[in-house]
Amino acid sequence: GHLGLARHLEAWEMVEQVRLLWAMLIDPDYDMPWEVKVWVLLALLVAYWLVARWHDHSIRQDYIEMLKAEPGFVITAHSVDDGNLVMQGLRDPLARNPSDLVSLSQLDPARVVHDFEPYQSLDRQFVHRRMLRIIQPPDSVTLRVVGDRLEVSGQASQEWIRSFETRTPLIPGINQVDSHLQ
Repeated sequence: GHLGLARHLEAWEMVEQVRLLWAMLIDPDYDMPWEVKVWVLLALLVAYWLVARWHDHSIRQDYIEMLKAEPGFVITAHSVDDGNLVMQGLRDPLARNPSDLVSLSQLDPARVVHDFEPYQSLDRQFVHRRMLRIIQPPDSVTLRVVGDRLEVSGQASQEWIRSFETRTPLIPGINQVDSHLQ
């Protein structure tokens, strides 16, 4: 987003300043005592190290924010261990694969460790997908989720209606059923 662009522009400005210092350092027409050149060289090395660390941190933060915003994930902790980004939390089995999300970032997938425990998200899209898997409605039945209430209408066999009544309590996120089945 905008923060990522701002970070990259700041990094570019820093790189431009370092480039100018380097040009002054190696320019034979620029009269500078050797002691000053040593200090400038040390400052350039430190600046390079800081920019590299800042850039790595920025890329990790972008990925952490992306994962936090992704439905079906709850990030409880993140850390860097031996250069690897370690992500911990909860992941709904219906959520996208975190390895696919890493490939959308600038991170090296081999340097990212995901440690997620399974949970069932109450995000509307997951409730709906889970509901369809559990009750498997015939085409003649219309389903609509409103908050935590399932509205059901249409025509179905008595066998399916009995199965529906048995399976509905198994759907996480559905606490009420308003049935108009025939």
